[in-house]
Amino acid sequence: MPANLRDVAIAPYAVNYGVEKGSIKRPSLNAVLQWKPSENLDFLVVGSYFGRKEKRQRDRLHLVVREWNYDLSDIQLAPDGQTVQSVTVSRPDGVNGGPESYFEMVDSDNYTTNFETHWHNESFKVDGGLQYNWSKTQYYGILQIMRLAGATSASIDVNSPNGPGGGPYIDFIGADLDDLSSYRLLQLHDELARAKSNELIGHLDLTYTPAGDGFVRSVQTGVRFTDRDTERFYGYRDAIPMLGGESPSLVDFPTGGHVLTTRLNLDGAANLPSWYHLSGADLYSQWGSVLSYLATNYPGQWWSSEWSSYRPQANRGGSYDDNEKTMAAYAQINYGFDI
Repeated sequence: MPANLRDVAIAPYAVNYGVEKGSIKRPSLNAVLQWKPSENLDFLVVGSYFGRKEKRQRDRLHLVVREWNYDLSDIQLAPDGQTVQSVTVSRPDGVNGGPESYFEMVDSDNYTTNFETHWHNESFKVDGGLQYNWSKTQYYGILQIMRLAGATSASIDVNSPNGPGGGPYIDFIGADLDDLSSYRLLQLHDELARAKSNELIGHLDLTYTPAGDGFVRSVQTGVRFTDRDTERFYGYRDAIPMLGGESPSLVDFPTGGHVLTTRLNLDGAANLPSWYHLSGADLYSQWGSVLSYLATNYPGQWWSSEWSSYRPQANRGGSYDDNEKTMAAYAQINYGFDI
């Protein structure tokens, strides 16, 4: 930032815009069974299930604006005199920005069952219940981070007339977003998270009520217990396929024969560019080819050992097993007297 603006101007760390699309299903089921064989006894069973099946694709153009080794020029401030509205950033070895594409899947199942029974006569009352909950969730995501050959400069305008309503706009100077051969795959991020929980909860309550109006009006006792088991797995890895300072062309990477185009189909967005990316669904379905390609073409890299398995290994800081058991009992005497 020029010296005359360092204590005045406020610039965004990064600018991005794009589109998200996907599908989500939420199946559910509920069932209730009640039975009262007598006036003194009843039973209740409740069961429910709800799930979530989701696939989504998020594609964006992204540019980091504040890098320590950038050259900044053409700085224009917003009407407030402080906020940077537009600026051009340059770096001889390329700006830190380009297309990014996320492919994500979420699969979740949750079950709940509850049993209750109640019995009473003139002196005694018994209430009991047992609940079992079970759930599992899995998230899987693949992120492609791309760079554009020749993009040594880029300009941003956070209130550009090119977008509907005046939104952000990025121009990668010297690069052609319509030229597929200029796309390079800088980084591939692979992420997996799983969580599973089982929970058993129970209670039993007994109440005795003596006849008459004596000093002891009722005696109550009961017990509560829980048994909860939780497991969480989290793992991720990053491949940076680069040799001699050069990343592979997008079309040379596995699944490069099926490249998708992202367009912002919005009213007033005709001046916003479209761009390319690999199909996330194809990467997922042909993951074995991706692993083989990385092992063959980039052996001995600092990240290679993490890509020897089909899916990411557990990250110790984010994976754990937890088991918790609790039990409590109580007893009380209720008394009273007449005056």
